[in-house]
Amino acid sequence: MKALQYLRIGICLALTWIWVFVWGLGLSVGFFIFGHRRDFLPRAVRILSHPILWICGIKVEMQNQAGLTAANPCIFVSNHQSGFDVPIFGQYCPYNLVWIAKKELGSMPFIGWVLKRTGNILIDRQKRETAFAQLGEAARKIADENRSVAVLPEGTRNRDSSSLLPFKRGPFHLAKAAAVPMIPVVCSSLHEVARFKNGKLGGRVILRVLPPVLPEGTPEQMAESLRDTMQAVYVELNEQLRTNS
Repeated sequence: MKALQYLRIGICLALTWIWVFVWGLGLSVGFFIFGHRRDFLPRAVRILSHPILWICGIKVEMQNQAGLTAANPCIFVSNHQSGFDVPIFGQYCPYNLVWIAKKELGSMPFIGWVLKRTGNILIDRQKRETAFAQLGEAARKIADENRSVAVLPEGTRNRDSSSLLPFKRGPFHLAKAAAVPMIPVVCSSLHEVARFKNGKLGGRVILRVLPPVLPEGTPEQMAESLRDTMQAVYVELNEQLRTNS
């Protein structure tokens, strides 16, 4: 039985990577035709997301989807667990969105090339002054181009299924500089739907959009307060899944 589970996972992951490669090629070609459109990448991500989740058997229950358009522009703040975060949130993301991500993604074939050329902010986390300058660029995009920004404040993938990591301060400096609300987006634990070593792939997750939070207080206070709010919701969503399973 375990062997069949691992075989299924291997096939699903192989199909996923084939789809990502094909999508990347199409994305690169499409960029030359539609790259002038501000909504080009968010629309392309939606096309990417649905097949990946279908192949892997991951079903997303969205709660308060209307909250994604409740404030515009804004900063979407989400927890970070795995590579599945992008298709899970990406299938619902607004069309005026740019991402803040680590600069290493810019070196990926096809996808990294388009990321850099469609206005996304790739942060050099090893150089503090450079990172703050790049956050300033993100603030300019919010103000001048009426863009919203998505950021993962944990800074790295969190393998803990019970608790969020401490939040980095950068996104909250950005919220203060841009003077726009933050909209928290919490995804339930992916521990039970994507645990390859245990032969698990597929299942149900919940994505909940919370009410907007105004940038009040110091960045340190904001980071701690928002993490506490999202942590409580994270625990609630996981308990909701356990109760209904």
